[in-house]
Amino acid sequence: MQKRTPGLRLMSILASVLILAATLFTLFWPPSNARAAVQATWRSACGAGGYTFRADVVQQVIPVATIANVGRTSREYRYHLEGKRDLVAHSLELTLWDQGGFRNPALIDRAIAHDAALVG
Repeated sequence: MQKRTPGLRLMSILASVLILAATLFTLFWPPSNARAAVQATWRSACGAGGYTFRADVVQQVIPVATIANVGRTSREYRYHLEGKRDLVAHSLELTLWDQGGFRNPALIDRAIAHDAALVG
């Protein structure tokens, strides 16, 4: 029984060293090209004092598998949003359309300035 204990200790020490090495390797590994590109773009936007943005968002709503949801199907919602962010003035303008580009007045059209939301 005592002969197995040193082997078990050696295995646990080896596993700990491997985990530590893997952690240090991932922390100090240079960022990927995609990450570096995003970081460079963000630095450029901060230097310019602001940026504009435009995106299409697809939201999938999938019902949870429960007895109450039997027969319900998943739904897909599409949104288009665009706006601009002024870092100097601490403001954000955001417009949101549904179904990929048709403006729906029931959705959000707001300007955010100095932490106060103004609904337009």
